[in-house]
Amino acid sequence: MRKKIAIFILIGWLLLIIGDRVDELRVYQGAQIAMYTIALASIVLLTGYSGQVSLGNGAMMAVGGYGAALTLNNLNT
Repeated sequence: MRKKIAIFILIGWLLLIIGDRVDELRVYQGAQIAMYTIALASIVLLTGYSGQVSLGNGAMMAVGGYGAALTLNNLNT
């Protein structure tokens, strides 16, 4: 368990360092890949266990996207 936490912290730390050293396009592309990966993992988890797609999953993704857009607009000004 400690090894998994250490790996998670190391990856997060590396992403913070790399984020300052690459151009904005690559950061944007990486963020898009991460968002779609999380969305895909949630759909696979939801349909894999129950076999049904819930509308609540889409609603939570919409709320997360709205929050990300607000954060992006407020931090870039």
